[in-house]
Amino acid sequence: MTTEQLLDIVLITFNRAPQFEKTLEMLFAPDSPVRNCDLTILDNKSTDATPQIAGRYAGLYPNVKHLVNNFNVGGNANIAKALEIYGAKPYHWVICDDDVYNWEGWPEVEEAMQRGEKLICVGDRHLAKSGPKRSDPAECLQQMTFLPSIIYGPGIITDTAMRNAYDCTFALFPHLAPVVMYLNHGGSIYVIKQGIVLPGCYGNDASITRGDVKSEVFTRSRTTYLAVGFAILTGELWDRKLSKRAFKALVYGSQIGRFGFYGQTFLYLRGREGSANFHAIWLQSTFLMRCVLYPLHLIQNSFLYPLLTSKRIYNAGKRLMDRLNGRARKRLQT
Repeated sequence: MTTEQLLDIVLITFNRAPQFEKTLEMLFAPDSPVRNCDLTILDNKSTDATPQIAGRYAGLYPNVKHLVNNFNVGGNANIAKALEIYGAKPYHWVICDDDVYNWEGWPEVEEAMQRGEKLICVGDRHLAKSGPKRSDPAECLQQMTFLPSIIYGPGIITDTAMRNAYDCTFALFPHLAPVVMYLNHGGSIYVIKQGIVLPGCYGNDASITRGDVKSEVFTRSRTTYLAVGFAILTGELWDRKLSKRAFKALVYGSQIGRFGFYGQTFLYLRGREGSANFHAIWLQSTFLMRCVLYPLHLIQNSFLYPLLTSKRIYNAGKRLMDRLNGRARKRLQT
């Protein structure tokens, strides 16, 4: 069977017309192995030029379908909807509107699909170049926070997986719900030798409340960030050792780093508003991490917090975090 017989693709998008158009150009380039695959564009009710661009491609290519949500349901709910659009093909790939593709490694992806691999990881930005750590499920899970890293095979997206995906849309990573369930039943992740997709560097607003009235978004979503969402999802793993290792890989890894983890926890998870999300992080943290989190939490709920988070100190800390994160991103790009 060919790639187009094996795979269908859903591209989620919202108000990123320039990046969206570049993505479509890559998908339909002469050297693209997926240019003949069924492609559904799931538009989260964009108000820019996105609908016109999508309509043009749907008119040019009979394998392209353009669907528009009646409302902006939020990025994570749109991911869950994209998972649900599982067509007649055995494999399902949900991609974003602002990433970069390198098709050199695609023959291995096609071989893996031909062979019947159930879960294929096609992103590797946060993975070791080689060795056992590259295919370590704890490392793969933090790589798979990046949505297009995952190609789902037969039997991965089930009724219960979809229910769980919708249930955790507030937790940033509904696409990990089927992965966690698959690992709970003894499944393994196949990691290709050369990554296909990398995050774009367009400087987009990646906020989960993009397009919403942020002050009116419910508390649990508003206080959720990378580590919180990952703690919630990995907390559902039955293998507690794997669960803790996966969370540790994220906190100590290139995506967030210890400084960012403790800094965000201190700034965002205070008092009643942040209590539920703080609890999720606490449950997944190692003993040493808790030794830092506990005094931080005490200070958060004391008279010292307003002093330590004064506008001047807060802005200085934010600048430092931005510099450190910028350095981490540069290291990843080299």
